[in-house]
Amino acid sequence: MQRLRYDSAGVTLVELAVVLVLLTIVAGITLQGAGLLQGALGAGRAKGAGDDIVQAVRYARQRAITDAQDYCIAFRVAGSVGQYEIYTGARSGTTCAGTSVEGPTDLPGSATIGAAVALRFTPVSTVDPVGPTDIVVTSTTEGTTCSVTVRITPEGGTQMPATTC
Repeated sequence: MQRLRYDSAGVTLVELAVVLVLLTIVAGITLQGAGLLQGALGAGRAKGAGDDIVQAVRYARQRAITDAQDYCIAFRVAGSVGQYEIYTGARSGTTCAGTSVEGPTDLPGSATIGAAVALRFTPVSTVDPVGPTDIVVTSTTEGTTCSVTVRITPEGGTQMPATTC
């Protein structure tokens, strides 16, 4: 009895279809993961800029107490970047009227702030204006916009809730 022999040198249509389906699934997962990564990167930049603002506010407040004189910190947008600057002396609306002692310092990640704000701290740890005062920090990374709100409490403390994207 003679046997028939089949050489399998090629790829069947079923095998090719399975490979294409698997590649499509992997590509979809990769693109979804890239979107999540962009969101996390934007959130991290906004939180980092918010952390800088918290640190600067605490520093200005502590310096007013330590040096026994008024210190003012002004937040503004210069060009397209948020920044802050610390002054001695009074506050005038959304600016500081004293002499600059620190800055201007740009916020990291090209973050911006929603509106200009100035805060004056006194040696007895009061803040003018008496808050709460909110400073909204926004960071945009490749089309993903994330923001965080830094709240200055009536006592001059800081609060920073979660970042939203």
